[in-house]
Amino acid sequence: AAEEEEEYWNEVTAFFGYTFERGEGGATIGLSYARKLTEGVGVGPFVDYVAGELDALAIGAGFFFRPFERARDLTLFVGPGVDLVHEERETEGHEEGHGGSSGKTWEAEFLIRLGILYGFDLGKGFRFVPAFYWDIISMERQAYVLGFEFGKEF
Repeated sequence: AAEEEEEYWNEVTAFFGYTFERGEGGATIGLSYARKLTEGVGVGPFVDYVAGELDALAIGAGFFFRPFERARDLTLFVGPGVDLVHEERETEGHEEGHGGSSGKTWEAEFLIRLGILYGFDLGKGFRFVPAFYWDIISMERQAYVLGFEFGKEF
């Protein structure tokens, strides 16, 4: 008799990739959690940090959909979030060569994240998941996040 596949309702993943935005980029790491509500729909939060030229943090939550029964490892994601960018700001009275100081501040903007993922089971609830996310921050700002996730279902 064929062994029945174990049913998992939760998954925690670590993301490793690269983010591209406005001709700049940076290595990206992140964490996410997914809880299945039904066989084809789930919900969960995410957080990604982009190091390097961008120095940004994306935080949000959304819905995961597995719309195709025959391709049940294909997952679509949609959800709102906040894009926090650590930007250099000049303080009042700061001019080149005249003393003063400049500092970094966090600028927050609303984002919508769309994603497509495809998971490969590694056994015992472990998964390898190539992923692509498109963060729509404004009509002028969009970020593209490409990488992979290592996950554990339980």
